[in-house]
Amino acid sequence: MNKLLLLLAFALFAAVASQNLTETDVYSSTASSDDVTPSSSDVDPTEPADEPWWKKPLQRVKDDEDYITTKSKFLSWIKKYARKFHASELETRFQLWKKAVKKVFDINHGNNTWTAEVNEFSSHTKEELKNLLGAIEMDTNDTLSTDGNAKRFRPSWIDWTQKNAVTSVKNQGGCGSCWAFSAAAALEGGRAVAGRGRMDLSPQHMMNCGGLGACNGGDPLGAIRWGNTHLGSWSDVPYVGQAQGCRNVNRQVNCQGSVVSRSGRDDDAANVIAGGPTSICFNVIDSFFSYRDGVFSQNCPRGCNHAVLAVGYAENCQNTGKNCYIIKNSWGAGWGKGGYFLIQRGNNMCGIADYLGRPDRC
Repeated sequence: MNKLLLLLAFALFAAVASQNLTETDVYSSTASSDDVTPSSSDVDPTEPADEPWWKKPLQRVKDDEDYITTKSKFLSWIKKYARKFHASELETRFQLWKKAVKKVFDINHGNNTWTAEVNEFSSHTKEELKNLLGAIEMDTNDTLSTDGNAKRFRPSWIDWTQKNAVTSVKNQGGCGSCWAFSAAAALEGGRAVAGRGRMDLSPQHMMNCGGLGACNGGDPLGAIRWGNTHLGSWSDVPYVGQAQGCRNVNRQVNCQGSVVSRSGRDDDAANVIAGGPTSICFNVIDSFFSYRDGVFSQNCPRGCNHAVLAVGYAENCQNTGKNCYIIKNSWGAGWGKGGYFLIQRGNNMCGIADYLGRPDRC
């Protein structure tokens, strides 16, 4: 009997020891002194969970394999971007591509605050590149009020993508409709800042019904004024990249005016952007088509041939020492930094502060 009791006691002890070992193993595999969930007091609610890309240091391009210009590399590039060329134009496209690769090499091996890459535009002709633009600056009496209050409450930086006021990157394709994409995006921002939520609005509706232009270009600020009381949603009028007949759709915007700056002063531009995502126009030069990352800063004449969306501005962007505008383009998410770019702020780079505006009181 005593022997039986002793065996039962031993079995019970072994079972308890085994359970304790199992619990210890599970705890050790899921937590340690270096893996502790922070308390609410450890989290700054004013900071986004992930640091914005424009705060992270610029990564330089070091792989010289990217600059080999053999026929086989060219054919690999064609396959990567699914380009289709007639056999008779292959040599011409190859020569254009080689020149683009050389330009990218020169930029990335120069003393620049930005980097370039070979991309889907690297064999485009001048006419095809021109089709990616399309902004036209129009005479207008709109002016920006630059009273003291506007400057006093302007933050040192702002990024409207961090405030849920910017929709996804779009692609205008080979149609000079940047003006409509820029205006529609600014109206999306005005709508979101007013608390009406994010919605993809329709640049195609502007092209069809606004009488403002189509693939041959148009005035982005005129498009905002029209869109303030007319513009419908993307789902009602999807983008097709060419003008269509006009038809009535439900209006999704009701803004009471616009705020515009034509002063050429970056402080005035920042005052406008501080109030919401802003349509902004500048002069694109050849090197810009190959932008990859960093703060674009080049000698370029002032002008307005491409309209985009300024979603913010900041200081010492990507640790380059340059202040910048944070901008969403309309060339697809595969271009630049996920469809975005930075451009120097402070010296009216390429005319960036000459012609800009956003809707007001939406």
